[in-house]
Amino acid sequence: MNHPYRWKSSGCRILQTLLFFSLVPGTVRAQDATVISRERYVRIAPVYQSYASDTLADASQLGISMELYMPFGRQTAFLIKTGQARFETAGLPGLSGFGDTQLAMQYYLPDRNLLFQMTVNLPTGKQQLTIEEFRSSIALGHSYYDFRMPNMGQGLNLIPGVSWAGPLNENLMLGLGAACQISGSFQPLMNRDAKYNPGNEFLITGGADYRFSDIASLSADLIVSFYGTDEYDTARVYKSGTKIVASMQYQRYAGFNHLRILARYRSRTKSLSVIEGKLVEEAEKTYPDYLIVSGQYTLRMNPQTSLAVLLENRHFFNIAALKSLNLVGIGLTPMYQMGPRIALLGRLRYQTGAFRTGEKMSGIEVSAGIKYAF
Repeated sequence: MNHPYRWKSSGCRILQTLLFFSLVPGTVRAQDATVISRERYVRIAPVYQSYASDTLADASQLGISMELYMPFGRQTAFLIKTGQARFETAGLPGLSGFGDTQLAMQYYLPDRNLLFQMTVNLPTGKQQLTIEEFRSSIALGHSYYDFRMPNMGQGLNLIPGVSWAGPLNENLMLGLGAACQISGSFQPLMNRDAKYNPGNEFLITGGADYRFSDIASLSADLIVSFYGTDEYDTARVYKSGTKIVASMQYQRYAGFNHLRILARYRSRTKSLSVIEGKLVEEAEKTYPDYLIVSGQYTLRMNPQTSLAVLLENRHFFNIAALKSLNLVGIGLTPMYQMGPRIALLGRLRYQTGAFRTGEKMSGIEVSAGIKYAF
C-alpha cells in the first residue's frame, strides 16, 4: 500500500537544492556561480495530467501551481509555493481543494560556502477526509503516477537544512548536506478524533561535480533518507524503510543550446508494519525500486523563443504488491519571452508502456503558464 501522507523529498543537488529548491522543478549544477538568484518573480502554471491503464483505475488531475520568489541582496531569499487541484479516478469520488503552502527561507555565507535553509509546510490543504475521499487520496499517491500534487494536505512541518560545497581544484567540486523534517500531526479522517503523526525524517547527501571544459560537466550525488515511526492515535503503525537515491548527470552547452542527460535510481529497504500489535518487517517491499534515464536538449530558436525536447524511460521494478512497469516518454517544453518581464511557459508530455504481464499504460501532461519578473 502506498502511504499518501509520507512526505516525499524530490531529492537535492549539491549546495543549492537540499530542501529549499526541492520545491522548485529543475536541476542546478554545483558549479553555478550564483547561489542566490537575483530575479524576483511570480509564476502561475495550470496543468492537466491523465493516466489510462489496463490494470489500474484511470486517473486524472487538473490543477494550478503558484509560487513567489523574493531575493533580498546576495545572501537571502524567500519562496512561497502553493497549489490547487482536482483529482478524479474511476470508481471513487473526486477529490479537490488547495494543497499545503510551503514557506522557505535561504541564507548563504559565501566566505564559508555554506547554505542554510528553513522550510515550513503550512497545513492549508484538505484534511479530515471521508472514507471514500481517503481511498481516492491513496490512489492519488500511487507510485506509478507522476502527479504534480501527489497529496492534498499534511500537518505543520518544519524542515531545517544546511549544505556546503567547495572546490578541490579548478575542475572538481564536492558538496555535503544534511536536513531533517519535524512532522506535525493532523486529522486524516472526518468525524474521527484520532490523529496521524508521521515519523520525522533525516536526510544526508553528498555529491561531486567535475568540469571537463567550460561547456561540459559531469555531476553525481547520493541521498540517503532515514524515517521515524508513524503513529495513529498514539499507537505505532508504520516505519518506512531507508530510501537511497543515486543520480548522475552530464551537461554540455553549444552556444545558447543545452544538452542534459540524467540517470537516477531510487531504492528503499523493507518497511515495518503492525502485525498483531507489533512492528514487523514486511515480507516484500512497500515501494518499488525505480530507475529513470532521460535526455533533454534545449534549442534557442531566437532571442525570444526556446524549445526543449525530452526523451525519457521510467522503469519500476517488480514487488509482490505491484507489477514491474516500463514507461517511455517524449515531451516538448516551449518558452516565449514577451519582453524583459513576462515569459510564457508550456509543456506537453506523453508516456506509454506496459507491465511485465503485458497490460498497457499511458499518460499525458499538458501545461501552460506565465512567469512575471519584477
